[in-house]
Amino acid sequence: MSALKAWLKLAEQKVYFFTNRRYLIPAIVFSVAIVGAVAYLRSPASLLAVAFVSLWLSIWSLAVAGLIFGCYGAWKAALTSRSQAALLVGKAVVFTLFSLPFLAGECLGIFMLIGFGSLSLAVFLFASIGLHILFHFLLKAPTVAGRGLLDQVEGFKMFLSAVDGDRLNRINPPEQTPETFEKFLPYALALDVEQAWAEKFSGVLSAAGHAAGSESGYTPSFYSGSNWNNFTAASFTSGFTDSFASAISSS
Repeated sequence: MSALKAWLKLAEQKVYFFTNRRYLIPAIVFSVAIVGAVAYLRSPASLLAVAFVSLWLSIWSLAVAGLIFGCYGAWKAALTSRSQAALLVGKAVVFTLFSLPFLAGECLGIFMLIGFGSLSLAVFLFASIGLHILFHFLLKAPTVAGRGLLDQVEGFKMFLSAVDGDRLNRINPPEQTPETFEKFLPYALALDVEQAWAEKFSGVLSAAGHAAGSESGYTPSFYSGSNWNNFTAASFTSGFTDSFASAISSS
């Protein structure tokens, strides 16, 4: 999954999105200049020490932030997984213990910066780092092709989630058949509108099962088992979504 995400980012991001990272450069330079000026005005002799600690702490803080997010993901996967829970908890514990020394180093760096500089300087440095990271994501904007693709996805999502009869007529609905339900179900799952999509076809699927003369009712082509008749289409998609999300989070 991570390899696929990396490939998609490398192959498609520049086509559909502007990162606008170059606009962060003046802000970073300005922040560094302010830190240096404040350190010099406070104590010219400590300027070199403050500069070194600030640079080291900036890089170290990014690494620690990555470890914190990693710990969060590991514990989330461990607590939500329905299988291999013990193994995932063990991995989360090991990852947490591995991260603790780095967090201790972060605290040590903060105390050193306060000692060589001041508390206000440390607060400003971390506020600047946080703002730079925030705007690294906020400055992203879609290209013309990206905006068009996002509009298409949003329109398709509206089409899949339209349940009301009048809205369906306006959006030009497809022929409501079991084949259509199965064809677009993966897209509904991906766009988080599987409940509305399944409810739209509940009557059609029930009628298809009776027409086929099957005692267990309608069974989709991708399903193998004997308990489909115990579920409605909506309840099945809900359970499938929960299981699928759990599998992804634990992978």
